[in-house]
Amino acid sequence: MIESYNIYKFNIIQHIYSAYIRGRGVTWHPSRLQQILIGALIPLGDDERIGLTLLGLKRPADEGSNPSDPNLFSLEKRKGICKANSIIKEFKGKMKTRWKALIAFGAVVFLALTVGLLYLLISSIEVNQLPLIGQKVAVIPIKGTITLEGCSGGIFGTAQCASVSTIKEMLKNADEDNSVRAIVLDINSGGGYVVASRELERAVKDTKKPVVACIREVGTSGAYYVASAADSIVADRDSITGSIGVVMTIQHYYGLLEKLGINVTVIKAGKSKDLGSPYREMTEEEKRELKEVIDKIYYDFVSDVAKNRNLSFSYVEKISDGSIYLGSDAKDLGLVDYLGNLDDAIDIASELGRISGEPAIEEAKPRKISLWDLFRISAEDVGSEILSVIHIISQNSND
Repeated sequence: MIESYNIYKFNIIQHIYSAYIRGRGVTWHPSRLQQILIGALIPLGDDERIGLTLLGLKRPADEGSNPSDPNLFSLEKRKGICKANSIIKEFKGKMKTRWKALIAFGAVVFLALTVGLLYLLISSIEVNQLPLIGQKVAVIPIKGTITLEGCSGGIFGTAQCASVSTIKEMLKNADEDNSVRAIVLDINSGGGYVVASRELERAVKDTKKPVVACIREVGTSGAYYVASAADSIVADRDSITGSIGVVMTIQHYYGLLEKLGINVTVIKAGKSKDLGSPYREMTEEEKRELKEVIDKIYYDFVSDVAKNRNLSFSYVEKISDGSIYLGSDAKDLGLVDYLGNLDDAIDIASELGRISGEPAIEEAKPRKISLWDLFRISAEDVGSEILSVIHIISQNSND
């Protein structure tokens, strides 16, 4: 840009000096041009003043001045100066345009840098570190058998179940949602698998926001295990809860197979490898082995409930013989905090979440599968197939 600026100035000076020579009627002097070039380094100001300064002339004399003064303007001189002034104006206009473009470019760069810094600042902040600004209570349903896998289908359709991964995702979303102040678990479940129930119980316990469990029709066994991790438990006075215990059921077909004339031969390595086989009667030693497994699971169950409910292990063990309790009896036993319905549970959650006024209810739902999810899953499948082919090819080449 400096080089272009100098070229413009050199062209202006040439025009001005040419006008000066024509007006004076003198010969071109390189030394004079050099002096003008040096003088041109003076910052541009008023157009006429600059033209006069570069030409070494004075302003037109007042009336009555000596007409023979060599510094007075002749007509040709005036024409030369006017031309020089027009060139200077054109130059200044171009320079203003360039400065405007430069300022605009600088503003765009500054804005881009500002947006980038704000993005980095916001992305580095944890959502839960920000002050809560919402007035919502998220209601998360736990319906049917608690399982790690999805719901299995049958001849009558797909059974209702509580998928641990789905519920954990809803818990995480509600916990990270800055508009949600508290969470209510809407429970109607008879329990589920041991590991699935424990994993969901720990997810509830790890939730940072207040959680209230509401037992509707049924909340027994593994479902109560999950509810015990909440900050408060609400149950209808006639709901079924409790059933704290562990059960294992093994079916045997050997009597039926014998009547049908069907014989099953089992070949094994290790005496307990076919433990619980339906094709033969179980030995007393095998029953004792399975009983030890059940007792350990039961001990963990009772210990966690006692810790979650702030009760002694001996007390919880005493009432945890697998018996079911009505909601009113469960409250007397200390297994439930309040008697009420879902609305009561929401009110308690609002109080724990310090919500002023009527809370907004948000029914949590699992995230729907988008087109991007389908594309990602397909890409992962294709990628795994490609890796398998590469692995087979590499094995063959090694062979």
